[in-house]
Amino acid sequence: MFNFLLMGAQGTGKSTLLDRLSSNKINGIGVNSIKSISREYIASNGLSTGYETSYTDLFAYYALFLSSFNKSQSSQKINVFDRSILDPLIFARMKFAQKDYVCILGEEIFCALTKSIHGIIYVPIEFAIFDDGFRSLESTKQQRFDKELRGLILDWKLNHVTVLGTVEQRLEIIERFIEAQITKQSHD
Repeated sequence: MFNFLLMGAQGTGKSTLLDRLSSNKINGIGVNSIKSISREYIASNGLSTGYETSYTDLFAYYALFLSSFNKSQSSQKINVFDRSILDPLIFARMKFAQKDYVCILGEEIFCALTKSIHGIIYVPIEFAIFDDGFRSLESTKQQRFDKELRGLILDWKLNHVTVLGTVEQRLEIIERFIEAQITKQSHD
């Protein structure tokens, strides 16, 4: 089993990519698309979202991701997560001026999981945010999240690929990246 995180700011097309990936096979292996912190769950449980997230909700997001991550590990598929432990960590970094215990906890959890994560699929901002009635339309916050995410990926030297272009072009890049990681794992 292989684990990949599909990461990007709100409104960059992650859900669309995840939905399309779930119908694919890569190297003959099915793709298990996991929406660990789905919009539906957030809305139905009254959690605050994104940039206005409270301390309590940040901890709930950590728990949600860990729960879905652990459940997925028995799968013999390629697991691709939409949202991850990095989302609440970035929201915490954006919210709090100094590094506090919510940030430290997120970093510790992510570091513990890095051996089980085979790569980050980074979806940068390419177009304006679509108003779906759920996400914030504030482009400055979207850009700040994107900058924080890019910083984490580069500072922590995370194995990643950046996907750009049409949905089809992005899917092709993702499939090639996942194939390369599977090949690399089989040789290690």
